[in-house]
Amino acid sequence: MSRTKLVLIAALFVLAGLPARSFAVTNAVVGRCKSGTQFTTIQAAVNAASVGSVVQVCPGSYPEQVVIQQALTLKAISAGNSSVVTITQPSGGVQANATSGIWGSLAAQLLIQGANVTVNGISIDGTSSTCSSPNAWVGVLYQAAGGLLTNSTVANAPQCFKGISAFADATTNLTFSNNAITGCSSECIEVDYATKTTITSNTIVSTGSLANGIELLNLDGPATVSNNSLSGLGEALIFKNGTGGIITGNTVVACALGISLTQVTQTRVQSNRIAEPLEGLRIIDAPGVAGGNTVTKNTVLGAQLGLGIAKSTGDVTSPNTIVGSTVVLY
Repeated sequence: MSRTKLVLIAALFVLAGLPARSFAVTNAVVGRCKSGTQFTTIQAAVNAASVGSVVQVCPGSYPEQVVIQQALTLKAISAGNSSVVTITQPSGGVQANATSGIWGSLAAQLLIQGANVTVNGISIDGTSSTCSSPNAWVGVLYQAAGGLLTNSTVANAPQCFKGISAFADATTNLTFSNNAITGCSSECIEVDYATKTTITSNTIVSTGSLANGIELLNLDGPATVSNNSLSGLGEALIFKNGTGGIITGNTVVACALGISLTQVTQTRVQSNRIAEPLEGLRIIDAPGVAGGNTVTKNTVLGAQLGLGIAKSTGDVTSPNTIVGSTVVLY
């Protein structure tokens, strides 16, 4: 027998003694509505899925906290007459699973960390979720991550000070589009320390609440907020401490404050429509810093104060259409 054959036979005996290698799943399906590798929970499917694959979720209610830490797509699929996939509070409640520099301990029902993830058609329902100190409840949290949240719903946040429906924390290249955020408590969409964020064509409603609609804080790069519909909120669109924002084509109805810029620079606020606010537009530049913001071509209807300007330096604030209210320097 040749030396080569002996080596091959020895290798086969070694391999025979090794445990079988598990291969990642490329066709994960949650539920039994279609063929594939089937799982009963979203988390089990995510854990088994290969990087870059699509985890398909059959219609139904899934009482669990889901954590995603690798690149993939989580997508609702239709079966029969339904396409509704809802992540609800698990039986043990929503537990702390992340930390924010601003909010402290977070309890997210859907947590995406350190990966580029698309979430398509998923609903998160906070009904019966708790918000006891020190945890802040979060519907969906992207943290040090990126990707796309689209065609999804976050509803029924617990009614307390520390509730965030959708949260982007230290993200890069993240887009929120065509989502419905309803029943907010504290914040509907918050973006902190992020770069290259797009928030477009979302519907945000919080009737009877003083929740904030879209809040951008301490951004490290540009953000685009466009063509969103916001109503029944405390402050609809807030941008604090950042540069290079584009806020355009948004519709704001019956909110205490329409659009606010605080210590931001080189930001364009144009072609927004704000109806029935207490205050339509507000600009507060940092002391001694030229804002260089352009706030023009906006329409404000029925406000007690159309445009409030404080410490504004180098900002362009005309023309705007302000009906039934005034411009005040304060």
